[in-house]
Parts: sequence; structure tokens; C-alpha cells
Amino acid sequence: MNRSLSALWLLAFGGAAAALIFSLWLLASAGEPQNPSAATAAAAASASPGYYAALSGNYVVIYLNGRAEPVLVTDIDARTLPDADQQKLAQGIPLAGADDVNQLLEDYSG
Repeated sequence: MNRSLSALWLLAFGGAAAALIFSLWLLASAGEPQNPSAATAAAAASASPGYYAALSGNYVVIYLNGRAEPVLVTDIDARTLPDADQQKLAQGIPLAGADDVNQLLEDYSG
């Protein structure tokens, strides 16, 4: 019993830490200046989801659309999630922005 509580605490703490790190990374990226053509491209990109969540092995990862490498590899073990969530992750879950990413990470962490 004590061991399972420790594992749950570790899972929750790890997910919260991943969400915090990702938020800090997004805040640091948001401070970069944009020129008008980049702003136009960003506005066009906002029509489609900017991120998506998927699986890498048994872990939840976050990708930025158009990039092959994940921007965040979490320690959230998908095997601990409900089957419906595992299936959604296997197909990829579109996320409109950082708020959606953070919400998903919070939901899956606790």
C-alpha cells in the first residue's frame, strides 16, 4: 500500500514538474521579437492546433506541429491512464496552445 502511494506521489510530482518546465520554456520563447511577416505566419498557424500530444514508447510527449522531434518528453506513463485516453494519445491529440498543453499535463498528472 505504501509503495503504491509513493508511486502515485512520484507520478503526480513528475507530471507537475514537467508542466512547470514546459510553461517556463513557452514563456521564454514568447519573449522573442517577431517581424510583420512572422506575425502573419503565426496568425495563419493559429487556425490549426499548434501542438499535439502523442505517445513515445509508453510515455506522453508533446510535439510542436511541423516538427519531428518532441518539445517535451514527460515521465507520464500512459499505461496508468484510462484506455480511452491511451487510444486518443495513440492517434494524437491536437492542442491549440500552451494553455491546452498545460491542462492536458495537469489532467494526466493527477
